[in-house]
Amino acid sequence: MKWLVVLVILILLGSSISADNFWGKDKVAHFSSSMFLVCWSSGFGSDIGQMNNTESRFLGVGVTLALGIGKEGSDRFIRNTQWGWCDLVWDVMGIGCGLIVINNGLI
Repeated sequence: MKWLVVLVILILLGSSISADNFWGKDKVAHFSSSMFLVCWSSGFGSDIGQMNNTESRFLGVGVTLALGIGKEGSDRFIRNTQWGWCDLVWDVMGIGCGLIVINNGLI
């Protein structure tokens, strides 16, 4: 239940502080790629790295957040476009859904 509250707050915060379109067409890519990355890197840590469940989930979240923040940093400083707070909110939602999938044993 706590995660749902945090998720709603992030959605509202992201949609209110950014000039970016919160429902833009690239948001599906942010959501799905983050969900895939957290599942993949968590599985990698568990299977290849011999990590326990908690450690592998932390690895998955850390890798996915680092890639999302790195992508937004490259948008801002290399491509000279705006930093996408809404993109990061969709990344976090994808991470959350990926963790739900992992925790419920759906993969």
